[in-house]
Amino acid sequence: KRIAIVGAGSAGLGALAALQTLPEDLRSSWTIDLFEERRGLGGIWLPDESPPPPPTLPETPLYPLLRTNTPHPTMTYPGFPFAPNTPLYPTHDFVQKYHEDFANRFNLTSAIKLNHSILAATYQARSKWTLSIRGNEGSLKNASYDHLIVASGHNHYPYIPEWDGAEEWERGAEDREIVHSIYYREPERYAGRTVIVVGFSASGSDMAIQVTPVARKLYHSYTNASDPLGRLREPIPGTIQKPRISHFDSNGIIFTDGSRLGTSGPTTILLGTGYQLVVPFLQPLVEVSQLSHRRSLHLSTNRRYIRALHRVIFAIDQNLPLDALAFVGLPVWIANAPSDFAQGLFLAHALAAPHKVLPTSKEEALRELEKSEDDVREHGNDPYWIGHRFATEGSAQDYQDDLVAHVQRRSPYPLPSRFANSSKPYVEKWRRAGRNETFLMRRGWLRAEESGLDKEFIQGAVTEQDWVEAMERITRWQKEYEENEGCDSRILGWTP
Repeated sequence: KRIAIVGAGSAGLGALAALQTLPEDLRSSWTIDLFEERRGLGGIWLPDESPPPPPTLPETPLYPLLRTNTPHPTMTYPGFPFAPNTPLYPTHDFVQKYHEDFANRFNLTSAIKLNHSILAATYQARSKWTLSIRGNEGSLKNASYDHLIVASGHNHYPYIPEWDGAEEWERGAEDREIVHSIYYREPERYAGRTVIVVGFSASGSDMAIQVTPVARKLYHSYTNASDPLGRLREPIPGTIQKPRISHFDSNGIIFTDGSRLGTSGPTTILLGTGYQLVVPFLQPLVEVSQLSHRRSLHLSTNRRYIRALHRVIFAIDQNLPLDALAFVGLPVWIANAPSDFAQGLFLAHALAAPHKVLPTSKEEALRELEKSEDDVREHGNDPYWIGHRFATEGSAQDYQDDLVAHVQRRSPYPLPSRFANSSKPYVEKWRRAGRNETFLMRRGWLRAEESGLDKEFIQGAVTEQDWVEAMERITRWQKEYEENEGCDSRILGWTP
């Protein structure tokens, strides 16, 4: 077999590491190449050395003040914790170094080709995959593979809403601008300006928190302030809440409640509006404005959801064998590294034993997909709109458990000893608890940093169990504090 992986972020490294857990005699004749277009490992966690101005897209949306919004022990590849003394909510440099350490520890680097871009991927039944590749010095070549794994992430192509009057408003004065978060770097750039931040997800909330101290005024525009599990998040201190933008007139912004904000003086609209789910190099994937009938066997994306996929991994397409094309890293609202590794284990065993692990037909795979989509609808969500988000409590962890349990039942090849016991779920109880308590723990960590106690909480943490105990200590400490202060535990506050 010849296998190509595209992307050396969390997803690509997880897939590569999982493939290498297969018995050596099985994969000794396999060729596995991982192509990464950038200079190093870590995906979006690797800084862009010279970010360009719009409209050229930067290599990453990473901004200097970025830190994780979940505790790092819950974000790890199983059995490989972060280095000792890593802050519980680390900055981006710790996360990028973690991925480098992972690749070195598990001898992944020999399969990785840095500074290699995939320009096009086409499939023919006889020749299988042909990849058009640009190498380190601009050289072009074609290479053939039996299987393609797309692990190139989904934070590359910004989604910019279309509002009536927006272009005319922006052109109406030199000191007006509409900027997507992919271009956001330092908050000081917006000092003294009126700023409207659109969106309350990770980038929107980070921009609001960071820019508020330097902006003349900061308005925060969003539909609601609940997290994926329906818990309310309190407004960010210092911001002025506004609903979603409806449209623009020549000198102002009109919101959906009919209110109007006049825009005299320097004004910036920062868009934390997410990204389009497209893969331009992948020829079989067709971009459409609306996904077609449920029974369709044409791989397509409405830029929010790729359909049809078996277990959010393998493409169900009439022109592709079921094991020809896989995606790793599409799930959202999930801990990436453990999810990526679980997906990697599934695809590794599917490639090794497709007749055992994969459905017997594409029609069976499509029926399974339709059932999962109906489950999403029963919870009040449109799968074509929410995309590959796990929007109900526990569903992200259940998904990973199901992937590994399926391999345990069906694969003729052994899993690593850590995952061989079918009575133990893949996602440990402490990971579930850590994800559920992440806002409480974050407030505790910020309070510990402010009071100089942060290093005490993580002192001596080396093993996974050490880090679990550190998370439990800070959770208890913060919970006791908030109970004594009479805080409402249903509100996910931003400050300690």
